[in-house]
Amino acid sequence: MPTGPLDAWESYAQRPRQGIATSTELPVPASAAIRSGAHAELAYGSSDWHAGYPVRQARLHVAPTARIFEIDSAADWHRLVRSYRDPRSHRDSDTHLLDTAGIDHGPAPVWSAVAGDYDGVHLTFAGLLTGLYQPVTTGKITTTLWTWQWESTRWLRSVFTAVTALPDLREPPAGGTMVRRSTTGTSTAPRRTTRP
Repeated sequence: MPTGPLDAWESYAQRPRQGIATSTELPVPASAAIRSGAHAELAYGSSDWHAGYPVRQARLHVAPTARIFEIDSAADWHRLVRSYRDPRSHRDSDTHLLDTAGIDHGPAPVWSAVAGDYDGVHLTFAGLLTGLYQPVTTGKITTTLWTWQWESTRWLRSVFTAVTALPDLREPPAGGTMVRRSTTGTSTAPRRTTRP
């Protein structure tokens, strides 16, 4: 469980430094390479998450009493930040985001305060599609969710009733094919992912 004030990394990364991140398992065959948003992220590598392989996988069963804050939109992220922010924790915006997109990511929630009311924070797929990089301003507070790049839940405490071990992921999942659109039609091409 997060404790204490928000540190500089947590303000920048918009997530707790410690904890478990999960992604909802998709209703696909067990043999499918992409079985969750986390698998897709590992296959296509759109963020700065560089996993150390092998990656431990498990199916976590969440208690029905778990208190989860759902982020379905940019407005939901804004509400979470406004409810649990510490104005002193937002030092400066990330200059890369500000320079390239003109977006101020604003403050982040104090995760130890969020943990007082919730066990986890879930960015839904809808929230990912509609909320990422969308600034919301109320009064003098602007927030922009920008660092969560896949559907996921950041767990602030353990509320798991059972853990089922799955085989370790020894390398990034095969990415399969990507659809590329052009003015002349649609084509598919294999995409290779390289990791350092």
